[in-house]
Amino acid sequence: MSLRGSFCPNMRLLTVAAALLLSLYSLAQTAGQPNQPAFNFGQSYDGVMVQNISFVGIPDPNSGSLMKIIPQKPGEPLDRERVRESIRVLYATGRFADIRGEIDRLSGGPVLLEFVLTPNYFVGEVRGRCAVQHPSR
Repeated sequence: MSLRGSFCPNMRLLTVAAALLLSLYSLAQTAGQPNQPAFNFGQSYDGVMVQNISFVGIPDPNSGSLMKIIPQKPGEPLDRERVRESIRVLYATGRFADIRGEIDRLSGGPVLLEFVLTPNYFVGEVRGRCAVQHPSR
């Protein structure tokens, strides 16, 4: 006699409810996301040399993998379209719920470009074990 199917309805319901709540949380995180990539040029920084680019808000901010995929590079003049495209490329990875670009100008010289990243969270797998016997019996 198989007990597997008869004692699992509550566990299945719990698993579905957990997945639904996580989906709603993810939607709530991205609901306020603007249609256009967010970056703050404030003043006119177009053409000013970018001294450094950093990624804030992720566990390994010095990973070179993100630097390789963005069009705006350190040592090149700052370009609004390249920053916008960099934000689009970062969004396209699916790893981030929110991305904001910030620029700090060093005294009269180059700028520092910072991408402030909010990671997306994913549920890889949810498992439940069924009771061998019903607790009320």
